Amino acid sequence: MGCFADAGAHVAADDDPAHWPGVQEVPVPATWLPESREPRVTDNPDGEVRCERCYQKIDGVRCYEDGKCLHFGCASEDVREAVANGQRLSASESIKHQLREDCSQTMLDCFGEAEVSSMLVRFHNGCELNKARYGFDLEVARVFVIRNEEIDMRFERGMKTLRTKAPNVKELYHGTSRAHAKAIISHGFRLPSRAGMFGKGIYFAGTPLKSWQYSMKGESQSSSSKHYMLVCDVALGLEAEMRQAGVPKRSGWWRLFRTCKSPFTLEADSVVGLSQDQGGALRVPEYVVYRSCQAVPRFMLELRERKRNNRPT
Repeated sequence: MGCFADAGAHVAADDDPAHWPGVQEVPVPATWLPESREPRVTDNPDGEVRCERCYQKIDGVRCYEDGKCLHFGCASEDVREAVANGQRLSASESIKHQLREDCSQTMLDCFGEAEVSSMLVRFHNGCELNKARYGFDLEVARVFVIRNEEIDMRFERGMKTLRTKAPNVKELYHGTSRAHAKAIISHGFRLPSRAGMFGKGIYFAGTPLKSWQYSMKGESQSSSSKHYMLVCDVALGLEAEMRQAGVPKRSGWWRLFRTCKSPFTLEADSVVGLSQDQGGALRVPEYVVYRSCQAVPRFMLELRERKRNNRPT
């Protein structure tokens, strides 16, 4: 599961993530998780409606995505954009949307408490859904909002060059070391020099528990040490499913024209490695993009591992 721990002693001031360019620490909401953890939409005589993703009351605009009723902060980027362009927003949501476009405002204004709470609830749910497969829990000590206008613009341009008009943006997790997280926040993602299970791509997971192993690499392994994980928007576009390890086949002209934008003969924008439950080889699904402009970090979490007594299945 994902829960919160006392922040404890912070790192040295000169290396504290709160002092990195483009990063702002935000307070952890005092009441981020409702008593009931089951998804629900509640319509009562007073008209109260709860979001089916974060389970909190919807006070402003209702967004509808994949048959679910969501509040503005929980909807995907393309749904939020459509709502903002084609629907009259409540005063609070209009202000929030305006602040997203106003780089002179603070990031705390851009990401209100409700949006931070929603992200943390999704983090918790991602852990809960897969906790039986892993022998540990994750505690959240600190939350940081990331804002890099150059990377945001690169991401917006990248979505317009996908092979499908629907960018298929998903909130996914990327575990990495403190040094690499700082570099990603400053300059954006970069393709690795070595190939992974599905080639030289940028890898993400839908559950934080999967990404945690990469947060631990090259870092202190003590029980009290804290590590970092990026919460990202990833434009998957048209997905190609992979059941086994291997590099996606490339078109014959790829070697001649290395500047082409997609490496897939089946004209896909990303790879989804399937889990064993889906007929694949992985414990849980993972997602791979092959262009750095298809991913943008939105939040960074400082985490700590907590062992459980039961063994993973």
